[in-house]
This record gives sequence, C-alpha cells and structure tokens, in this order.
Amino acid sequence: MLIAVLQMDDLEALNSAKRHLEENGYNAEVGPFAELPEADRQDWMTPENGGYIFYLEKEKYQAAMKMLGTFFGYTG
Repeated sequence: MLIAVLQMDDLEALNSAKRHLEENGYNAEVGPFAELPEADRQDWMTPENGGYIFYLEKEKYQAAMKMLGTFFGYTG
C-alpha cells in the first residue's frame, strides 16, 4: 500500500527521487494532485502546495522517508 508523503511542483525532482528510492529497494510513485480524489486528500494537500504528489510504501515508511530526506538534502 502506498501513502502520500510529499506535494510539490517540481516533477523532475520527484521523478529523480522516485528512481533513487526504487534503485534502493523501495516502491514509490508520483501522480498529479488534480487526479487525486477529493476524498483521499489530506489536510496538508492543497493546490497551492504543488501539482504532484509523491507516494511511498506504508510498510517501509520510516526508512524510505529517511532516504527521501537525504536525497533532498535534509539532515536531522
């Protein structure tokens, strides 16, 4: 099962992150925000936050988010 974890406009960056995670054994998807049914939208999802949603495997959420954060240059 995939869950939405990030929303932004930079499709190229999201697709690069998707490839990076998949190369390291994680499932990820990128989809248009506009195609997400309103019933599936969460509080943090708004049109102003970007046109694409990034999804990760729920079962591997913590490890995948850590790798995603490292990919985008976040430390913590």
